[in-house]
Amino acid sequence: MPYEPTATLSGHTDSVRVLRFSPHGNYLASGGDDGLILVFSTDTWRMVAKIVNVSPVTALLWHSAFPKTIMCGFHSGAVVTICLDSGDRDVAGRKIWTDTFNGPIKCVTSHPFGKTFAIAHGGDVTLLDQTTISTWENLRKLPDPPEFSRNLPSPSVRATHFTRNDRIIVCYLDHGIVCWDLATLGVLWRIRPRTCNIGYSAISPDEKHLAVSNLFDGLDWYSFTEHKLSHSVPCPINLQNNVPIPVRFGADGGIIIVGGSSGNVRILDSMTAETMQTLSHDGDFIQALDYYTAEDVSTIATGVSELGTKTTVKIWKSVEEAVPQEFPPPGSREVPPPGSREVPPPGSRKVETKHRSYLQVVIPILTVLLATVYHLSVTGSQVALQEKFGARLSAWRGGESGPEVA
Repeated sequence: MPYEPTATLSGHTDSVRVLRFSPHGNYLASGGDDGLILVFSTDTWRMVAKIVNVSPVTALLWHSAFPKTIMCGFHSGAVVTICLDSGDRDVAGRKIWTDTFNGPIKCVTSHPFGKTFAIAHGGDVTLLDQTTISTWENLRKLPDPPEFSRNLPSPSVRATHFTRNDRIIVCYLDHGIVCWDLATLGVLWRIRPRTCNIGYSAISPDEKHLAVSNLFDGLDWYSFTEHKLSHSVPCPINLQNNVPIPVRFGADGGIIIVGGSSGNVRILDSMTAETMQTLSHDGDFIQALDYYTAEDVSTIATGVSELGTKTTVKIWKSVEEAVPQEFPPPGSREVPPPGSREVPPPGSRKVETKHRSYLQVVIPILTVLLATVYHLSVTGSQVALQEKFGARLSAWRGGESGPEVA
């Protein structure tokens, strides 16, 4: 299903770092290096909220339990929960909860079935449970990941992914992919990456694969069942501006969207890794993207980098491919195969029904009229005959000879 550009959103004055659709797709939030958090309504793509901060925005998460509530992470290490005010454009938002962690916030994620959140900051992952919109408890931190060699630098977290079986997958820049048990905080398994320097990652909807962008040559697929590399796909990388490339799976896992530093966003078939479509961005860096689908319409949001006041967010929507129709040559008539029934065109049944109802009323009336005319004609003939023979009978009775009439 191809995608076409439908809207261009402005408002940022520096690179877009993160894009997130709300759980029901009503809003799109964007965060940038300018410290701005912009919220757009997806019905009209009008900006409905603008939140100004002093630190670059590095993480956004829409709260699944509280409407119009966003958890925001910043390069300063601050994490803020903001409840948006509806209707007004330039509102600061109401800050419900805030805390500061050690190191820049890399990402904020939540468990799909519970109230456990993970905040990745610097080289650490802190887990915490939410009791109300403004209170948290049971803060605990994951241990340092195991090392593949003694020469590795300090851990640096790139991404976290919760799974439905109470595990959390953590991707580290140099320490590979580690699966932790949420109950014991112990390591269940780990995967040594094909290349060093993991960028961004995305977990498949069935939680069996992880797509990872590396800072070397492209995209790697890892199997959670076999705990090893599945396959790799080369992606154009600008080595002079080697930046992390965002990746995102489609809703059903059939496609994966990949950003890049070469000016294009690629849509790949997740099974064959074949490029299905390329979304051109005129050579600009794409370091932020997100995906949402509803009612058979999919939407992709992409944000550009390094353009200053010309920074924009582009919206792409899926369109149905036109199915070519074959028409018979003029004067020809297609003969249906034996035993088949010809399907009438749309609306013909209504016309046929109207004609049938009309005939059901007119035919009886015509029948009565014809019978009446026939009766009158027959009756008139009989009267004429009676008058004619009656005159002759009178004449015969007057003495004229003639045949006897019985």
